[in-house]
Amino acid sequence: MPLVKREALAMLFEQLDGKNGVVPRWSDTGYLEPLHAIYTKRMLSCLCNAKSLTKGIENCPAVKFVPAEKMPKETFFNVNTKEDLEKLKSMLYSFK
Repeated sequence: MPLVKREALAMLFEQLDGKNGVVPRWSDTGYLEPLHAIYTKRMLSCLCNAKSLTKGIENCPAVKFVPAEKMPKETFFNVNTKEDLEKLKSMLYSFK
């Protein structure tokens, strides 16, 4: 998450409010963004016993899902290829 912004983290923490976790979810696809989530220790048993991180999150009680669309879009920029790295470099230079 090279471009995660402070306001994205603040938004997630504001939503925690006694929940077991807060996870961004895309409204159109239902796809979760588990690497951009907040988890409490109370979620450990759900996550450790799950076949996948997504299934563990979905089956854990008191998890709040927040619209991923409300977070800054660059929050979810992922670097997997050399092309992604080059794009990241150009984006970083444009922030200066």
